Amino acid sequence: MKIHILSLLIIGCLLSCNSKPSATNNEINDNLDHDVEVLYFHTRKRCATCLAIEEATKEVLDNNFAKQLKDGDITYQVIDLGTSEGEAIASKYKIAGTSLLINKYSDHGIIENNLTNYAFSKALKSSEIFKDSLKTKINELLAE
Repeated sequence: MKIHILSLLIIGCLLSCNSKPSATNNEINDNLDHDVEVLYFHTRKRCATCLAIEEATKEVLDNNFAKQLKDGDITYQVIDLGTSEGEAIASKYKIAGTSLLINKYSDHGIIENNLTNYAFSKALKSSEIFKDSLKTKINELLAE
C-alpha cells in the first residue's frame, strides 16, 4: 500500500513539473542586445528536481560565464509562472510548466533549445553531467 501511495506522489510531482516542448521560432527581434538567453521557468509548487535545475543552471552561469553575463552576451532570467509577467513570457514560448530554454539570437532570428526533458533526467541525480552538458551547449551557441 505504501508503495502505491509513493508511486502516485512521484507521478504527481513529475506531471506538475512537466512542460510542453516549445517549437523553434524564427522571428527576427531587432531589440535584443545579447546573443544567448537562458530562461528557467518554474511553477509555484517546486519539487527537488525543479530546484536542482535552477541551482545547477545558476552555478554553471556564475562559475563559467560571469564575464558574458556582465557584458550582456548572455542573459539569465528565472521566471515565475504564477505571475502575470511570467505568464506573458511563457505564452510567447508556449511554456506550461517548469522549463529550461537556451535561445540563440542572430540577425536571422531566434533558435530555441528546449533542454527541459534533459534537465529533468539529469539535474538531480547526475548534476555534474548536467552542468557539463549545459556549459558545452552555451559555449557552442556563443561560438556560432
